[in-house]
Amino acid sequence: MSTCFFFSLLSLLLLFFIFIFCFFCLRRIALIAKLMGYASCVFIIIVIIIIIILMERKVAMGTIGRFYVGPAASFKEKSRQLVKCDKRNIAVYRYKDRFYALDNACYHHGGSLLEGDIEEMGSHPCVVCPWHEYRITLDTGEGLYWALQMTPEGVPDRHAPQKVCSKGLKQRTHIVTVEDGDVFVTLNISGPRLASDNYAEMVIANMQGAMISPLEDSRRTHRSVNGLGVGIHSGVRSGHVFSGIGMGNRLQLFNHLNFPSLTCVAVEPVCDDTQEYYFRLSEGEIDTTSLVPGQFVDLELPIAAPPGRRFVRRWTVVEVNKGGCVFTLIIKTAEHSNGGTAWMSSNALHQRFSLVHYGGSFTLTHHMSRLREVRGRVVMLSAGIAMTAPYSSLRQEFEGKRMQGIPKLHIIHLHVERQVSCVAKLEDFVRWHHSKAEHLEYHFHCYLTKQQELSANLAGDKSLRSLFTCGRRPNEEDIQSFVGDLLGPSSPVLAMVCGPPAFVRMAKEVLLACGVLPSDVLTDEDDDYNHL
Repeated sequence: MSTCFFFSLLSLLLLFFIFIFCFFCLRRIALIAKLMGYASCVFIIIVIIIIIILMERKVAMGTIGRFYVGPAASFKEKSRQLVKCDKRNIAVYRYKDRFYALDNACYHHGGSLLEGDIEEMGSHPCVVCPWHEYRITLDTGEGLYWALQMTPEGVPDRHAPQKVCSKGLKQRTHIVTVEDGDVFVTLNISGPRLASDNYAEMVIANMQGAMISPLEDSRRTHRSVNGLGVGIHSGVRSGHVFSGIGMGNRLQLFNHLNFPSLTCVAVEPVCDDTQEYYFRLSEGEIDTTSLVPGQFVDLELPIAAPPGRRFVRRWTVVEVNKGGCVFTLIIKTAEHSNGGTAWMSSNALHQRFSLVHYGGSFTLTHHMSRLREVRGRVVMLSAGIAMTAPYSSLRQEFEGKRMQGIPKLHIIHLHVERQVSCVAKLEDFVRWHHSKAEHLEYHFHCYLTKQQELSANLAGDKSLRSLFTCGRRPNEEDIQSFVGDLLGPSSPVLAMVCGPPAFVRMAKEVLLACGVLPSDVLTDEDDDYNHL
């Protein structure tokens, strides 16, 4: 029974009881009418009827799980409209004369699906997340991907057609109905939790105002009901604005009037154009027990930003509680950059920063249960300064507080960098590679893309020479060969992949083609800048 029908029945019952009351109390009503005046009585009855009608209309417009979108005629092919259902932002699409509704925040990292293109994939209409090109079916909410097929020799077959595979239900879909030419959305929050629920329940993911009309093109700016235009997704490429909600770890969000304040008290060189920054708490409170190396922090930099916005930059926590500091960050100054990293290099020391967010789950610590299931087998694929995430987890295991209750770790790590002098913390990677730790077996190899050969002192050291491949980037066959010894039909692994988008895409394709489960491929895709 629908809510509208229920309220219609309730209204009829109310009118019936009013009639009975009037019938048995007619003499008293006549006396009241005489005292108040017949016009007043008629006015009160009219007001009661209007209130009943408005209650029915309000329910029809969606106050109880059902929300009015707009006239169906206003939707053109592939058009979409943002609707606010209670506190949840829903993207409504029209595609091939059918209507679909999804949580607007992508399950992966919170990207705005309203801005995604629509394409067919595996006989399903899919929206393509504009941030990381994740494909999500409009009808079921499944995450789809193209899987490479392998040759009998175990390498990706370039000539075989790719096949569509599903990651399972990831994005919550909602019910769309068309009644008398009007479109309505009914919230669907039944069933088990889905990945998109983590983002859909966040305030920051629902700051965009509802649209007053459909958007015909995914690339056009829309006008919202509240007049604010595009909201939190505007100008942001990476979903790490919302990162770190998954795997049971909640993002730590502070009230904007009560941000903890940190001071950069020391800066130490690490390698070419790269420094380690030490931050001490100046004001406010931080629950340091919940901060794990490898998680992220969002710092507000004292840099001019557009009106109504803040210049917020994200970095990976390397160490916590070091030398009386809350945490340290390793930051590489981007080449030819005038942005956040360049400013930090020249101005960070003794400056105060507001800690806006911290959290994340791109660490070994947050995946202990899966580590037990894969018997401690881990593949790490990193490129550039993104190595700070795997480095932080490795340092925690080798020299910090080890995880308890997991088997011996077997970790292989392939890293890509321009040249030897750019590899941050290289001495630690080499030392760990040659260590004889009982609880951890670690193998490291690095590709140097801009260095044709090792220097004489490095080339003469056999323990170092075997760790480098010079003059090129790793291709798919290189990665497949590197991870092949650890992979097998009965040997599942947990994979951590981080670096530039092109590297992450290639690495993920190889891992998936090798049989690694999509849920076992962890990524940390981030842009250079986050502007909030």
